[in-house]
Amino acid sequence: MMQCRPTVLQGLVTLCVLTLLTLSGCGGGGGGDDGDNQPPPGDFLLFYGDNDNVAGDGLFKIQDDNLVPVKKINFSGQSRIQSFAPFGDKTIFVACDNRGCEPWITDGTTGGTQIVRDINPGPGDSNPQDFLLFAESLFFTAFDPIDGRELWRTDGTEAGTVRVANIGIENPLSPSTPQSSNPGDLTVFKGALFFSADTGPYAPNPNRYGRELWKTDGTEIGTVLVKNIGADDIQQTFNGDPRGLTVYNNYLYFSADDGPFAVTRYGRELWKTDGTETGTILVKNIGIDPDDPNRAYDGAPQEFIVFDNALYFFADNGTNGFEPWKTDGTEAATSLVRNLGDDSISPSPATADDLSYWTEFNNQLYLAAGELWKTDGTEAGTTLVTDINDTVLSVVANRDDVFEVFNGQLLFFADDGENGFEPWVTDGSPEGTALLEAIWSGNQPITASNLRMLTIFNGLLYFSAENGTSGVEIFVTDGVVTNGTDAKLLYDPNRDETGIAPGSDSGYRDHFGPNSLNGVLYFSAYNGVNRNGVEIWKSAGLGIDNWRSSNQAGAVVRLVEDLNLGPPDGALP
Repeated sequence: MMQCRPTVLQGLVTLCVLTLLTLSGCGGGGGGDDGDNQPPPGDFLLFYGDNDNVAGDGLFKIQDDNLVPVKKINFSGQSRIQSFAPFGDKTIFVACDNRGCEPWITDGTTGGTQIVRDINPGPGDSNPQDFLLFAESLFFTAFDPIDGRELWRTDGTEAGTVRVANIGIENPLSPSTPQSSNPGDLTVFKGALFFSADTGPYAPNPNRYGRELWKTDGTEIGTVLVKNIGADDIQQTFNGDPRGLTVYNNYLYFSADDGPFAVTRYGRELWKTDGTETGTILVKNIGIDPDDPNRAYDGAPQEFIVFDNALYFFADNGTNGFEPWKTDGTEAATSLVRNLGDDSISPSPATADDLSYWTEFNNQLYLAAGELWKTDGTEAGTTLVTDINDTVLSVVANRDDVFEVFNGQLLFFADDGENGFEPWVTDGSPEGTALLEAIWSGNQPITASNLRMLTIFNGLLYFSAENGTSGVEIFVTDGVVTNGTDAKLLYDPNRDETGIAPGSDSGYRDHFGPNSLNGVLYFSAYNGVNRNGVEIWKSAGLGIDNWRSSNQAGAVVRLVEDLNLGPPDGALP
């Protein structure tokens, strides 16, 4: 499962690929048999599965602790189901059959599962992406053979699934070749849907804008350019390329580039819009070239988050490298929070890749810039929590799953130079920051690639890790440091105690979950060669009140069903 952590600043729910859904009371009204010999749907989880490795695969659900086939979609190949998106009492998703990869809809029953529209007719793929609810429709991008990848919307019916507008203009000398505008960064703001899109190189002047900021009310006539930020010359189009659209204080903020042909030539900087052309303005030119102030230098603001009535982000002013900044939307109040890096040799950090994503905890923002820092938004209130490792970058950077707030603590992954990357906890104080447990002893692992936050369930945090002997498996913790066993390995009690897969085989698989339903945690796992393949497993009863007293963490871990009998996988990625 690909986890997604939408930021509160967006003011909307972002729907992510393979985010699994818990649906309550889904399907057609009234109850009773719907004609397909299945009970009316109640609470269930949808997943992509296979119960016959010869005759194709399709949509399944977990309901009443059973694995139930919903509909076989592709009888001659993989249906590659993904992108579940809730839509009223139904779910829209992407699946592939002999008509290609197209949008489908389900209410959790066989009869209520069908293709919405074959957007790219025949075997071609429309590959719908970026589903977002707006104005009682589900908007998404899709490819058709005439217009390329453009913005679409659906009401769940074939007739109500239509292209919103063709923004990418086709080459008049080759009109049968589609020109995609590739809409991105879909964001709801002030009763409209804002996004970036590219008119392409063949749009006639003066409408050849490149990639710029657009908005729509869901109709073709109501789909308009907000502003052409990237200035163009007579022969060349420059992309303003707005990124990171973020709603804050009645404006939409983003980074954009005015380009080398602009009179101002700011480069990529912080902009805001009220939704009108005249109201789309530069907030501040942050990046100043130290060698030539008249030359464009990218401040490159990114990783926006709203905190304590201000907008925070990382940016490079040309002198200090990428550092934490904040703004209230005015130029005067757009300022560096604090210079955290050592700039004695060169601006540091040189790229934002050396910084972690923000996390709010105990009324402060936490980030990693080599070490663990916190800020209340003031320079004096921006402090190092503790120096975990004074010789290397100790805290994992450039990932959105480094931090997890639970049970009144902040858990994160760090390397103290003695144990390698391991789980740590902090209450925000130096004395309250400690190694949770050295899962892989002996200064290993040297990277944190297999350390992943998974989910919180029954007051416990589940994460993936490797201990050097069991491969990548699932561990669980209450986050309390006792200098004892503070992270337990989940294992198959019917096999051995080295995880769900025996020996050094990795048992954890991210094909599904973890996701909870009716007090049970379901996830996909692999239990070894010539066993059951990747299947749905469950963990129940391991709550915060009894997990330390239990000597058998595996006692509550069970295979739900060998859906695809024998070694073939029943849960598919």
